[in-house]
Amino acid sequence: MPLQQGFDEYFGLPYSNDMGPAEDGVKSSLGEPLPKPRPGQKGQPPLPLMRNNTVIKRVLPDDQQALVELYTKEAVRFIRDNQDRPFFLYLAHNAVHFPIYPGKKWAGRSPHGIYSDWVEEVDWSVGQVLDTLRETGLDRKTLVLLVSDNGGTQRAVNRPLRGFKGSTWEGGIRVPAIAWWPGQIPPGTSTDVIVGMFDVLPTFAYLAGVPLPQDRRLDGINIWPHLTGEADGRPAHETFYYFRGLVLEGVRHGDWKLRVAPNAKGKPELYNLREDIGESRNVAAEHPEIVARLEKLMAEMDQDLGRDGIGPGCRPLGRVANPRPLIDYDGTIRPGFEPK
Repeated sequence: MPLQQGFDEYFGLPYSNDMGPAEDGVKSSLGEPLPKPRPGQKGQPPLPLMRNNTVIKRVLPDDQQALVELYTKEAVRFIRDNQDRPFFLYLAHNAVHFPIYPGKKWAGRSPHGIYSDWVEEVDWSVGQVLDTLRETGLDRKTLVLLVSDNGGTQRAVNRPLRGFKGSTWEGGIRVPAIAWWPGQIPPGTSTDVIVGMFDVLPTFAYLAGVPLPQDRRLDGINIWPHLTGEADGRPAHETFYYFRGLVLEGVRHGDWKLRVAPNAKGKPELYNLREDIGESRNVAAEHPEIVARLEKLMAEMDQDLGRDGIGPGCRPLGRVANPRPLIDYDGTIRPGFEPK
């Protein structure tokens, strides 16, 4: 739980709400079919809404539609309560992830359907957070990072990128990211260097003046010079690896990307992302020396994270010996998590 991982406050859902409904064929309150249970899964565990380590209630469809507004109010409250001291706020909306639940004030407002309704509600939420920073005078003291967690699904328009979420095409991996800090990050600037979510921790630690732990290897680096334009064109990461689960399907070095994915039947596919961001022209036959160089990088990863499975450089996965739901379907809360 977040309080056991260093957070001082927590409000939200402790696990995913898209793992399959209690019964196959159930529809959301907006009429959309919910995801079917995964193989071997009887259904979705009842979702608890929690504050810190206490279960407040079981989340039902009406509650799902209220989550964006609830999270936004909590974020605004947190900022105001902590405006006189440094703080870190992590606001992770369920929106616009499936199942689609725009708030009741937003459902039906967009001419493009309920997905767009929810996009507009998230836009409102971001505006509330930024307005609060301006009203409290914290806008020039606060770095805001807005980022998606993966490429768009087939509901989205990923053009000119190829592919969608769940693939190692650029459409599955690349995400929009906006960094905002008036007076620190020059407005209207951009960078196409390779950065990732693993760079957030080292960057925030640098800005907070906190030394990084020396007892483990970190994949990320401090990308603050790239956000401010001081990096002078230097790459943040020259090499980037494309994993799908535990399987390494590709590697990028500079502008070149090599894919050796199962659907390619083991044949390497080489793309120049500078010239062909849509990965439409496989030029492996024209550049065998580049294919060989990138294949060597993939082979070396076998001694780190592994190419197909857990490699020697992976830390052990976290396991719970006897996992149990925090709340049952009848509303019974697991002992130790009841309101005091």
